[in-house]
Amino acid sequence: MYGVNISSTVKNKPLIGDVYYQKRDSYSPLGNNEVHQVLQQLRLNNITIIRQILCIDEVLNADDTLRLDYLQQFADFSQLLFDYGFKVILDFHQDIFSRQLGGCGLPRKYIPIHHRNIILRLRNEGKFWGSSPLYSTIQSECWANFYTNCQQMYKNDLLRIITQLKASLKSFSFYNYIDLINEPGCSPVKYSKFIFEHNIQQRTQLSYLYSMLITELEPEISYFDTKFIIEPFNYDVSQVALKYIGLDELEITIQQRSRVVYGAHVYQPTCTSNLKAILLNHLTSHSSVPQRVVSFIHEYRV
Repeated sequence: MYGVNISSTVKNKPLIGDVYYQKRDSYSPLGNNEVHQVLQQLRLNNITIIRQILCIDEVLNADDTLRLDYLQQFADFSQLLFDYGFKVILDFHQDIFSRQLGGCGLPRKYIPIHHRNIILRLRNEGKFWGSSPLYSTIQSECWANFYTNCQQMYKNDLLRIITQLKASLKSFSFYNYIDLINEPGCSPVKYSKFIFEHNIQQRTQLSYLYSMLITELEPEISYFDTKFIIEPFNYDVSQVALKYIGLDELEITIQQRSRVVYGAHVYQPTCTSNLKAILLNHLTSHSSVPQRVVSFIHEYRV
């Protein structure tokens, strides 16, 4: 099966001129293109899966309340994808943490207080980012703060968004998968040239996040066949390249394990050999996800 990403404000310029990015008035993932024409063309090209990207920073107002109109438009588009026969991934997306740091996804409240007034511009105006931000001190501090102070806040944001989408949709079963967080960062990566040993805290912090999210969110989808995607991309790459981080087994029930899908990003250089190593490391060290539900996420864009 083949799929594509469809998003409203991802991979766009985080800044317009010298003005900080402003939220769009509406959810318009295909821009000025004719929606039905695009979806028909995707079907003709044997695309069967749509990864519908949702950024938390686009969903929240300045006072931290939900943008109900925006979420309704998102839900309406999910309904349209379902009507066209696509499988849909609800993707809670972040890249390079925040738009203030040149990426997208997490609102200002997730940034450590002493960095909240910083605005960074990436090379190429954010058209493509590469791996250089992973080695920045700010990224490292943001992810360390995320795992230490923001996990419950992240869970609460996902929970209220899912609750609102359930109220906005005819059926939440439109979503075949929920991608819990895109490419979660790994704070010690910036030190990777100097650290070549296992770090228990780093191995467990992402496992704890995934376990907590699955445990807390599973009751919300218990009546549906929706599955959770975990995709510890930065942890996997670190494990392959440096043999020191990786991801510990999730502490979830057998029933919850049946809902978990492993997603590997495969667009890194020499992806064939890396993919085999990532998959082997995952299957040998992370038994909480059965091999039969392994899934691979490719990086396509519309």
